[in-house]
Amino acid sequence: MLRRLSRRLRRGERSLGGACRAGPRRSPPRRHRRPTQTQSAELLGQIVSCVAADETAHAARLLDSLGPDPTAEQPVTTSHAAGLAILLLGAWSTSPAGVPAGLLAATALPAGHWRGERAATDVLALVRKGRAHRSVQKLIVHPGGCHVTAGTAFALAAAVLTWAQRTSTPPADIAQAQIG
Repeated sequence: MLRRLSRRLRRGERSLGGACRAGPRRSPPRRHRRPTQTQSAELLGQIVSCVAADETAHAARLLDSLGPDPTAEQPVTTSHAAGLAILLLGAWSTSPAGVPAGLLAATALPAGHWRGERAATDVLALVRKGRAHRSVQKLIVHPGGCHVTAGTAFALAAAVLTWAQRTSTPPADIAQAQIG
């Protein structure tokens, strides 16, 4: 009986007898679907694979396709991509099963000048200290949102490349298995 009562309450019935049911819940119409974590993960996986394959121009085009607001062509935003990259790096910093020990401590950014290079350096330092989530606002204000997105994607790619070197696994396989 308790299960039936809680089920009725979840369905939104106003009375226990079911005589006066609430109508179906309708969400307001949206112009664009909300991006799922899967879409963000797929995009980050593509960016990391491009960086690993030294196709940096393609990775830059993928990053340039992101904007502050979702569009019909690109539902993933800069904040979705940066947030997921920081989540992944934060999870990897605790060295869960399957992640090489000390991965982020050994991660170094490749030589060269990249958009978001300073943000990537800051993100890696904050993730190593376990303070990346608390400092996201400061990161966005200081170098700027697009630089933070590029930097987090770059830091994620550097971590995957370090992982690949330590385990002798192709970076594309790690990106596919760990990011999406």
